[in-house]
Amino acid sequence: MNITFNQTFGEGLNNYLFVKQTATDHRTTQYYKHLHYYLSLAKKLMSGLNSYVLIRYSPFLTEVLPVIYTTDWHYNLQSDDFQGLGTDLGFSLSHRLSNGNVVKEQSVYFPLKDLLTLQSFPEDTFGDTSSSITIFALKSGSEQDLHSFLGTQRIPYLPELLLESELFIHILCGKCSGFYDTILIKSVQSIAHNINVNRNEF
Repeated sequence: MNITFNQTFGEGLNNYLFVKQTATDHRTTQYYKHLHYYLSLAKKLMSGLNSYVLIRYSPFLTEVLPVIYTTDWHYNLQSDDFQGLGTDLGFSLSHRLSNGNVVKEQSVYFPLKDLLTLQSFPEDTFGDTSSSITIFALKSGSEQDLHSFLGTQRIPYLPELLLESELFIHILCGKCSGFYDTILIKSVQSIAHNINVNRNEF
């Protein structure tokens, strides 16, 4: 699988977007294969940085992780047949639909040394129609900055967090027909020479 990003620039950040329509057959096999590729790419890009993962809350996480932090925010990247391809909506309050009503729910974030360990988490930990995984790749000593960033009452604004050489990576891995695999990467510096890859590199 080739991964080729479209690059844009805005609000002081380089933005790299990859969108791939998922196959409708062999869903389970394709899902795990694609998730592995995307997490491997993220791991390669964030070499030397500390990773923090933001996903929706699940009781499973309290059983397997030594520490988790809660936040009201999640990252909203729409990429499906209904909302469009890779529409970047930024951070928004976490919620879900229940019996036609919008119900508030929390997200959690936590430090993680190896992103590939996410593959051992139950698939439904990350979402129903697609897996949604947000990664902050930050310099050592930036954890308190992340706490302040995700603890704010106003909408978190990425240019206020990211420093030179740090990365923001958001991954969507589709599970159902009509939902697309999507990767969004944001950085202060250009990383164009590092991110267009093929599967033989992993």
